Amino acid sequence: MNHILSRSQEQHANNADTAAFLRKSLRLLHFNKINGDYVEFGCQRFITFQMAWRAVRSQPTDRRLWAYSTFDRIPEPQTERDLHPRWLPNTPLMSEKTFKNRCWRAGIDAQQVEVIKLVPTFSTNPPPLPHQLAFLLITFHSFTEVRAALLFVSTHLTSGVILAFEHYHCGTRFDYSGARNAFLEFKTLRCDLAFEPYRPFGLAGLSFVVGDA
Repeated sequence: MNHILSRSQEQHANNADTAAFLRKSLRLLHFNKINGDYVEFGCQRFITFQMAWRAVRSQPTDRRLWAYSTFDRIPEPQTERDLHPRWLPNTPLMSEKTFKNRCWRAGIDAQQVEVIKLVPTFSTNPPPLPHQLAFLLITFHSFTEVRAALLFVSTHLTSGVILAFEHYHCGTRFDYSGARNAFLEFKTLRCDLAFEPYRPFGLAGLSFVVGDA
């Protein structure tokens, strides 16, 4: 019982820290006059998207929110860098219908939200992206998915944008996390950009502010 209570308290503290991070990040974007939308890839926990909605509403800058997810199940690993004992392949994830229903229950304005179901080939058959991006949160954990998301939004990462990874430090004794490996690879492809460390958040999250190299 003590273990369950401790875990619940820790989860509550992590969620509170993530919510504070989103509020402060949106405040910084408003202060710096960085226009554009909030984009979340993964959406495996609706709670981060709801936090983002509240953070966006707390600031005067008008922003749309975009949710990209497979809305299916954890995919089979494509490389050993996708492996992690906490995420088992074929584990069911939140469906698109459930996600939209939770948006409705939370009072999230459907006119300000785009929910997009990703297919495995989304990097070569791209869905729509916002005209301008201000904040990108990647909640995917696998190397393959994080890499695809980064490549997909690559041209929208401009100076002042905040880039955040929810599972940046979720590695194993054998390798860095999928998010960190994908980010390290991506930086070699976009050597024209600088990524200044910004804030850690939650249990294993880390964020960066994009700039010109």
